[in-house]
Amino acid sequence: LSCSARLPIAAYFFFRILVRLLARFRLRLAAYRQLCGLSRSTVQMAAFCLALAMVVGISSMISSFRHTVVLWLDQRLAGDIYVSVPNQGIAANLAVLDDRVSRFLNEQPEVKRLEFLRSTNVASNYGTVQIVAFDNKSFELPESFLSTSIPVEQVWPAVQRGAVMLSEPLAYRLGVAEPGSSIQLQTPNGWKEFTVVAIYYDYASSRGVIGMSIPVYREYWQDRAVNGVAVHLKEYIPVEELATRWEQALNEFQSIEAKPNRWVR
Repeated sequence: LSCSARLPIAAYFFFRILVRLLARFRLRLAAYRQLCGLSRSTVQMAAFCLALAMVVGISSMISSFRHTVVLWLDQRLAGDIYVSVPNQGIAANLAVLDDRVSRFLNEQPEVKRLEFLRSTNVASNYGTVQIVAFDNKSFELPESFLSTSIPVEQVWPAVQRGAVMLSEPLAYRLGVAEPGSSIQLQTPNGWKEFTVVAIYYDYASSRGVIGMSIPVYREYWQDRAVNGVAVHLKEYIPVEELATRWEQALNEFQSIEAKPNRWVR
C-alpha cells in the first residue's frame, strides 16, 4: 500500500526529469504526453503495483507454509509402519490398542524399535486440554519449534525430565505468547505443575495439544495404554507386504490398521 501511494509522486518527478533530459530530442514529446496524462495513468500504475505486491506476498506465504508442513511431516512421520485402531478422530480420546499388539510387534525380527503414542483429555487450570505423550526423537531438531525458553538442544532432555511443550494452536488459544510459564494438570494423585519449555509446530489438531514424554505421562497418570505405535525397521524391506501380513495377524486380537509411512502421508 505504501508503494502504491508513493507511485504517482515518483512517476511525476520521473517524467519531469525525463522531459528535461530529452529537451533537444523528438522523444521529448512522448515524455511530455506521459507527464500530462499522469492524472489518468497513475491509477492503473498504482493498481498494478498493488497487485504485484499481493502476488509476491501470497507466494512467499504459501512457500513458507509449505516448507514448514513438509518439515513437520518428515519429523513426525519418521517411522516405517504405523499401527492404530481405524477411524479415530483427532480431537477425541483415541481408542487404545490391545496389549497383545505391542507384544506381537516387539517379537518381530524385522523391528528395530517401537515408538508409542498415548492421547487423552485431562483437566488443567485453563480447562480441559488434550495431552499427547510420545517418544519421538524428532523433537531434538531446531526446525520443530516456534520458540523455546531454553537452548533448542536442551528442550527434549528437559521434556524427558518432566517439562512439557505446547503446540502452536494450543499456545494461541490459551494466550501463551512465549514459553517459560507453567501449566497445572490434574493427575490421579492431584494437581501437578509442569514447566512449558517450548512451543512447537503442529498441524494435526486445530485446538492444539500438550506434548509430553510418554515415560513422564506413565509416571504421573499410572496409565500404560497405547493409542498408536510407530514401527522402525532394521533394514529396508517391502514395507507394504510386511504391513499387510502384520495387519492380518493382529486382527486376531483386535481390529487394527497397519499403514506404511507413505500411505499415512
